[in-house]
Amino acid sequence: MADHFDGVIVINKPPDFSSQGVITRLRKVLRGVKMGHSGTLDPMATGVLPVFLQHSTRLTQFYLHRGKEYEGVIRMGWATDTHDRLGDPLGEPAPVRIGREELEGWIDNLQGEISQALPAYSSAKWQGKAFYAYARKGKAVPHRERLVRVESFELLLWEPPDLHFRIRCSGGTYIRSLAHELGLLAGCGAHLARLCRTVAEPFTLSQATDLAEVRANPSRLGDYVIPKEALLPEWPECATSDAETERRIRQGNPVWLPRPADAAVSDRWRLFGSAGELLAIGRVQAVDGDDCLVHPNIVLV
Repeated sequence: MADHFDGVIVINKPPDFSSQGVITRLRKVLRGVKMGHSGTLDPMATGVLPVFLQHSTRLTQFYLHRGKEYEGVIRMGWATDTHDRLGDPLGEPAPVRIGREELEGWIDNLQGEISQALPAYSSAKWQGKAFYAYARKGKAVPHRERLVRVESFELLLWEPPDLHFRIRCSGGTYIRSLAHELGLLAGCGAHLARLCRTVAEPFTLSQATDLAEVRANPSRLGDYVIPKEALLPEWPECATSDAETERRIRQGNPVWLPRPADAAVSDRWRLFGSAGELLAIGRVQAVDGDDCLVHPNIVLV
């Protein structure tokens, strides 16, 4: 039964749940199934949370840093210590007398490749502990920054003090930090009031299933799973019908395989068995004419 759930369930995370909280509740339905998510969402946020199951958890690493898209609301007028509406205000609300053109000018400064300070209330680690573990005890954490890329930051609607936005960005970007930085530029403070992740490439909100629906219909769980064979389609596919070659792949041993027409020797390859099962992800170690020695370094069976 567990092998039936080898793939990805895209969950539409409800508000007030941590990403790990979603996993905890899924485990009550999918007992004995290994699982992990790619790309943490803050408890306040909703939207796309891909949950990888069984052997597919080994593929999570290839999805963590892919592009994301968000829609939400930034509330101008005051900042909070967490940079979102769940935090404590850092001062009294300030009057918001800002025009749309001014906002768009400041938003321009928050696009492209930017250096973003990691918020104190975050899962970034220092000395083996998450930043938020220190922040909750009133302890300081070191100032650290990371380079992120904001592909686009669209102002969809300005209803003072609320700014409705859409953002496309690299993985690892803190949207609530962008809200805080916008407040600094505007001089009136700001915080993130609402956030929904609509895309965690290649998964979209249209593919997502409500957590409540998954929990209420355990007999239909297989309907929600994107099988591992459908993952990473951008990588070349190489199938074998030879039983001995398949056995070696399953054991993680290098094998000689004919190079697919669309495969570069520098690519990772998806290695399939005779029954159409994705057995492993491999990399080329040597080339001899049209044949390649492929090491199945991530075995999925």
